[in-house]
Amino acid sequence: MSPTVFFFLSVTFSKDLGQYAAQVSRKFHLTTEAQDELQDFSQLSGPQQSVWIAARMLDVNARMSSLIPAESVFHMPVALEGRIDQILFLALVDYLAPAYVAKANGPFTRVIINCQSQTFLEKHPSWGLTGVIMNDKSKFPVIKTRVRDKLTDYRNRVKVAIEESLGVARDPLEVVAPGEGIRKDALNIITLCQRIVAVGSKVAPDVKVSMEMAGCIAYLRYRYQAQFDKGKLMAPGFWEDVDSGLQEVREATKEVVEAMSAVFSRSLRDALALYGMVKLDHLATVPPTLLDYSELRVLRLGH
Repeated sequence: MSPTVFFFLSVTFSKDLGQYAAQVSRKFHLTTEAQDELQDFSQLSGPQQSVWIAARMLDVNARMSSLIPAESVFHMPVALEGRIDQILFLALVDYLAPAYVAKANGPFTRVIINCQSQTFLEKHPSWGLTGVIMNDKSKFPVIKTRVRDKLTDYRNRVKVAIEESLGVARDPLEVVAPGEGIRKDALNIITLCQRIVAVGSKVAPDVKVSMEMAGCIAYLRYRYQAQFDKGKLMAPGFWEDVDSGLQEVREATKEVVEAMSAVFSRSLRDALALYGMVKLDHLATVPPTLLDYSELRVLRLGH
């Protein structure tokens, strides 16, 4: 074949490929930029096209590698979820709980943040909270959110139980029958404690009302009643007020357990007079708990 004929055939073939490329571009509605790129590609020789395709694949692979994959949603193990709910409830009904919402020593800090330094949950990796999960930025925040949400739920339900237990002030001229409280239609301390225990009955069914718990709940109701009477339930807030009161108790008693218990005992005596008398001699003197004392102490002290 003469050089002239070969050149003519090459030009014709190249022109045909260009027309075909334009046809394909219209069929796939390519952008103007993509149409130009396809036209250029159609004019390449076979080996050149192979190199071009290889380069394009490498470019796509690099782009894909640079993309941050969407993180899959972490679902807490059922066992861990139940155990966390259980521990949070026990921390809230612990008669020596140092705080309820305070960041430094509240239940969130005691139960979760300190798990990173040999505290309760970390001692039970079989529950599902391991060092791997705690150090995973996509997983541990899910657990922390669960703790915050459950704490808020428990606190709200306990506060509602306290609010509903107050009853109403009696008419000053009304004769109060023996054993009845100064406030009308109020719940006695045992009934109130039973309602609060019922809040966590699904996760902590073995918790029973104890003398110590009754004193603690009586103190909570005392703080609520004081705010209620002053019309200051929203300023600064019930649980913040409780934490402030507990801080004063700890400072006044130098955190001696017996002295702190005496404060709660006074609240209990006042509760019997204000909300109704009830026998307490059948209550346990040591609050039953699913935690042994050393582990419960960790939750109280946060270390």
